[in-house]
Amino acid sequence: MNIGLIVIYFAAIVLGIFPVAWVSRLRKTYRQPFLGRFQSFALLLSFVTFSDVIIRYLGPGLNVIRREQTRNLSMLFGFILIPALIALCYLFVRLVFSLLQKPIPRPLAAAYAVFWGLFFVGFVYAEVRYFQTGSMSATRVLEVVFNAGLSVFYFGSALILLRQARNLPDPGQRTLARTLATAYLVTFLVPLSGRVFASGLFRHWMIIEYAILLVFNAWVALFMQFHLRRVQPAGSGGRSNALEEVFARFRITRREQDVVRGILEGRSNAEIAKAFFISEKTVETHVYNIYQKTGVRSRIQLLNLFRGNSEPESALERP
Repeated sequence: MNIGLIVIYFAAIVLGIFPVAWVSRLRKTYRQPFLGRFQSFALLLSFVTFSDVIIRYLGPGLNVIRREQTRNLSMLFGFILIPALIALCYLFVRLVFSLLQKPIPRPLAAAYAVFWGLFFVGFVYAEVRYFQTGSMSATRVLEVVFNAGLSVFYFGSALILLRQARNLPDPGQRTLARTLATAYLVTFLVPLSGRVFASGLFRHWMIIEYAILLVFNAWVALFMQFHLRRVQPAGSGGRSNALEEVFARFRITRREQDVVRGILEGRSNAEIAKAFFISEKTVETHVYNIYQKTGVRSRIQLLNLFRGNSEPESALERP
């Protein structure tokens, strides 16, 4: 076995797991909706990267997969990998609009569903044809369509984030959105330009692409902590600890905690629903459950309870 490939493999595992674990820790502290979106994006990105690298490079290099089997296995694994890449693109779109604090526009969601739905039908046809006849003509055409589709949705979403970041009311959110939009654009441009200009110079350019993506993903996780810590209001740590104690005492779930924080920020049910991409009816259900758990009967009592001003009588009677 090649020791160098083993080192690369474990380094990739560390770089893939780190942002997922790191952002999970940040979510417990800051409760920002976009952190959940980024965590899902980072998790799927790690899966796609590991899967493709193992099939194309590490498997044959470590003698786990014979080189003559690599092509057929790659084609077969495409039935998992291609949908995963399409889902990864969708998660990036969700991350972008979560940062913008908006739902995904319906025309964009419809265009995404129609384009990738038609593509996947064509992909299944091309794969079946390849295994039956060995013909690669349809597969090569779809590969071009696939790369073009990913580029349009990734770059388009990043450009939307960069352009609309100026409309965000909070300066800290504007800075975060602009920084991430610029970083994502650069990160996507490097592999694209590498395929055009450097693929002939470097035999394993795809490994370099994946290394760039994994390192960047880890950097984004670190940057998010730096940014959130810098914009967190002074003295919010004590209030956060007090909130956590109340949440624990009344067994408030994570989503209910998000709703409570929205209420404390003065948001209406409709605004909370929009911020967390859920229906207004779902928010009302969460509010009702919070009332039942804490014993409060109005929004004012709820605000007083979670701000530490007072407690409802029914809450004081609880053990």
